[in-house]
Amino acid sequence: MCLLIFYYAVYIHASNNWDVLPVIQKVNTISAILLILGLEYFTKKEDFAHIKPRKEKYQVTKR
Repeated sequence: MCLLIFYYAVYIHASNNWDVLPVIQKVNTISAILLILGLEYFTKKEDFAHIKPRKEKYQVTKR
């Protein structure tokens, strides 16, 4: 949803429809803030357990 609002804002900017652009930019900013807050406060560590860290190509040595 956040990406759709962003793409719509880019489309309005490219089509030179300056009347609606400030409103859409505010909606875009609010939706991005809500997305970040939602990820911060409403997800758990278990939600991302299926993501494995990448293995390093080079072995790091301690000196």
